[in-house]
Amino acid sequence: MKYKKIIELNSNKATKEIRNLLGNDNIQVEIREYYGEIYLEDTKIVNARKELMEDRIVCSYPVSSMYISEDSDDKKIEKYANELELSSKVMRKEIRTNISKILVYYINKVKDEFKTLEI
Repeated sequence: MKYKKIIELNSNKATKEIRNLLGNDNIQVEIREYYGEIYLEDTKIVNARKELMEDRIVCSYPVSSMYISEDSDDKKIEKYANELELSSKVMRKEIRTNISKILVYYINKVKDEFKTLEI
């Protein structure tokens, strides 16, 4: 139960920071001991993984494209437009750097807090 609480608290703190950075309240961050993920609604927009061999955290930014037609559902088009808009913001060097710093901080924080529980 303590592990779940650590994950929840750190994920919530990271969510607040990332929402503030990106100016979007629909962001949700999930932090674990060896990874972190940022979601816009149900779509993953950033993935951070700890590379154990090199002891570093690497962020990945999925880039996708999609064909839509005039007959496509307007809600689907709007959702995709929001994802593209946010993805283009996330791809900027300064934003990527800040996202990486936040995710690395909270991933390491979770790992350290887990270690103190094991002692």
